[in-house]
Amino acid sequence: MPHSSADLSAPNNIVIEAGDCRLTILPEFGGKIASLRWKGRELLQTPLLPIQPRTQTMSFDEADASGWDECLPSVSACSVPTAAGLTRIPDHGDLWRVAWKISETKSRSAESPNKESSVTLVGNCFSLPLTLERTISLQQTKRGCTLCLNYKLTNSGDTRAPWSWAAHPLFAVEAGDRIVLPGGIHQLRLEGSGGNRLGAKGSTVSWPTATLPDGSQTSRAGRLPLRTSCHPAMKRWLQQVRRRPRPAISPERQNFRAQSPADPSGGGTPRMRDPSGGFPFGP
Repeated sequence: MPHSSADLSAPNNIVIEAGDCRLTILPEFGGKIASLRWKGRELLQTPLLPIQPRTQTMSFDEADASGWDECLPSVSACSVPTAAGLTRIPDHGDLWRVAWKISETKSRSAESPNKESSVTLVGNCFSLPLTLERTISLQQTKRGCTLCLNYKLTNSGDTRAPWSWAAHPLFAVEAGDRIVLPGGIHQLRLEGSGGNRLGAKGSTVSWPTATLPDGSQTSRAGRLPLRTSCHPAMKRWLQQVRRRPRPAISPERQNFRAQSPADPSGGGTPRMRDPSGGFPFGP
């Protein structure tokens, strides 16, 4: 049964609205997008455990497993080499564990031709000198609403820092929901499945019909918590799965685009990179 110890109506939380869309953010809990409602329907997974303060060492499974978090400097727990020596990155990174600061909020009235509301928050990593600025905007359109998230990553240290980033939304699931992958995708690398039903972590499974460890087959492997076709950004990620990561970028680069949630210590998975290609970046 869902739980919540964080009051979504608390005065320190942020609510932005546009048309029939309403979004609630919890700055004190990793800048989490706790609720995304469309015409009263909740699109994000509700808490499986109470939303409570997090420590720097707890695993992600010990938390609420809900809403939309940001993972930086890694998704996987790992150790990465830095100028100061080997640095340990905790499970799902730093940012979901720390309070974020509100940088700016904007609200447009219903009479405004640009019916948009937005908020900018900043989160600081503790394992590496990285700061992520995220601007969330909701805009009413003729067809409904548009949700836009813009990110800016800054290295505040004196040396280059390895990193990878992933937006981590957990969507509400209903019977019959599925994800449709591009036609060229026939194999996937497994991150995990209940009771290792599809095999061990890191193993390869066929798509859309998976062969189970006992030799039987199932077509239910494709029933994942997303509705309709992939977002274009997800398509780009899936099409990059087999490409090798690229080397470091020049220190002055600050812009980047999503390639894949990944482990910055390296594991053959594509990573975030700037438009010229590369990872990590300098101060």
